[in-house]
Amino acid sequence: MKLLTSPESNQIKVLAATDAWLYRNLNPAKILNNQEQARADRFVVETARTQFAFARAFLRTALGHALNMPAEDVTFGTGPHGKPFLAGQPSQSGLQFNLSHCSGLTLFAATLNSSVGVDVEQPDRSIDRHRFAQRFFHRLELERLSGLSPKEHRDVFFRIWTQKEAWLKALGVGLDLPLSSFAVTGEQGEAAALTCWDSDASAAEKWRLHSLELQGYPVTICSESNTWSLETELLL
Repeated sequence: MKLLTSPESNQIKVLAATDAWLYRNLNPAKILNNQEQARADRFVVETARTQFAFARAFLRTALGHALNMPAEDVTFGTGPHGKPFLAGQPSQSGLQFNLSHCSGLTLFAATLNSSVGVDVEQPDRSIDRHRFAQRFFHRLELERLSGLSPKEHRDVFFRIWTQKEAWLKALGVGLDLPLSSFAVTGEQGEAAALTCWDSDASAAEKWRLHSLELQGYPVTICSESNTWSLETELLL
């Protein structure tokens, strides 16, 4: 099983795996280390425990293929806000990565020498979109959603959500930065963009976003370079 080679300069590679592919091809018990197994065991809900274990096994497997080393030998450090990074010898490769998962689909994104973030959301999840947007979205995003049909509102809402999450993950700050302090376009493809950040007027020029759908799931990839190309592979 060969998943991917290391990305080239100014390239982002994205692997998207369905749950069916993960269950057929991965055995978390043979891939995760003791600390990761213990972390999985702390999940009370079985579906959450299973999702974490297979997502982590997928992360290790994808990195192992990119680095040409056994998945179980990949070592991680953790940033101040919890974002993992490569530690030890693999860190010299310059490989940057990010992972996102929801019920049904897990995404791995990798690039070289540039921070990257990826987010996928489940579009049929039960959520009060209007209430959520009023609480967490920027006023410009609320204006973007205003007057849309129910289907358009759902589509744009989830694109905004994944764009915001992908940028925060690329920054590596988690939810310490208020979601309402910055705005994105909510558009598809390369029209996705960061439009403003209350703390840094020039931030929009430093980041590029790309939104798409994979297997019906809204997805956004974000990186600080403005010239990267995107390569995606779907594992069914």
